[in-house]
Amino acid sequence: MSRAKGLLTVTVVRGSDLPKMDFLGSTDPFVQLTLAETAIVKEPQQAKTQVADDGKNPVWNEKVPFTGIMGGEVVKLEVYDEDSVGKADLVGTADLKVPTDRLDSEQLIDEWINVTSPKGEPAGKLFIILHYIPITVLEHLQKKFNKQTADAKGKMVSFVVNKVTDYASAQIKGAVAVEP
Repeated sequence: MSRAKGLLTVTVVRGSDLPKMDFLGSTDPFVQLTLAETAIVKEPQQAKTQVADDGKNPVWNEKVPFTGIMGGEVVKLEVYDEDSVGKADLVGTADLKVPTDRLDSEQLIDEWINVTSPKGEPAGKLFIILHYIPITVLEHLQKKFNKQTADAKGKMVSFVVNKVTDYASAQIKGAVAVEP
């Protein structure tokens, strides 16, 4: 059976119980998201959130779109502590497997995922929301709004992410991150 391809928006909502990393006992966290090359998109896709102020329980509410999703891919989430001098320190990582059984549902999937430190110890949690949009919906939106596109990675994604996530934002804003 052929799997559909489409756009996955990962919303990094917030973190919980991230460890203190700095000498003064604070953390200035950000999350880097990486999707390795897929069968459709032949290069890794990366993005990172802004640095959050509240280190232990940060709030980002940032959406990151990934194209060429077919299900089964793994989005690597790396939480870093921004340092004013030198390289950012790795707080921990989490692997987010894109579910294959719910890709055509167009529903929002929310979950807490555990972050593991480089030493293999618990390093807090991240609350994320997944929103998958099948290519058929993207194509319909493209026709509906009569937009021309040069390629699936550029103009179409920017246009569709803005239009579709406007709709999803109302649902995401209503989502409550309940402590695990």
